[in-house]
Amino acid sequence: MTATTAPLLVVDAAMLEAMEACLAAVDDMTALSRRVFATFLAAYPDEAARFLNLDAAVLRMTDESFVLLHGLASGAGWAAVSIAHMVDLHRSYGAIGTDLYAAWTAYCLDALAAVNADLWQAGEPGWRSAEVHLNRLIAAANRAD
Repeated sequence: MTATTAPLLVVDAAMLEAMEACLAAVDDMTALSRRVFATFLAAYPDEAARFLNLDAAVLRMTDESFVLLHGLASGAGWAAVSIAHMVDLHRSYGAIGTDLYAAWTAYCLDALAAVNADLWQAGEPGWRSAEVHLNRLIAAANRAD
C-alpha cells in the first residue's frame, strides 16, 4: 500500500465537529506543545540529541501532528501523502522506529485530553481512530525504506 493508494479514514460529521471543538478550545497551544515535549523527552531522553533547535520544533511538531490526524479523520487525500513525506524527511535524523512515532502521537492526544477533559470525551473516538490510521501509515512508510 503506497501513500497514494492508502484507504482514507473518514469519521462522520458530528465526530469531526467534536474533534475540532476539542482542539479549538485549547487556550495555549504552546503550553500544550511544551507538555508533549516534556513527556516525550522524559520517556525518551536520548531523543533530545536529534533536535538541533528544540524551541523551533515544539509548536511545529505538535501542530503538524494534529493537522495530520484531522486530515486523516476528514478523509483529506493529501494526508497520507504528507505522512509518507514526513517519514522520508525524518530519515535525515537517523532511524526512527514506528513505536517512537506512535508514542509521540499518543502523547499529543493525551495532552489534548488533559487540557480539554470536558470536550475530549465526545471527540476521543475520532482522534483515536485517526491515531490508529496514522500509525498504520507511518509503519507502511517505514517499511518502504
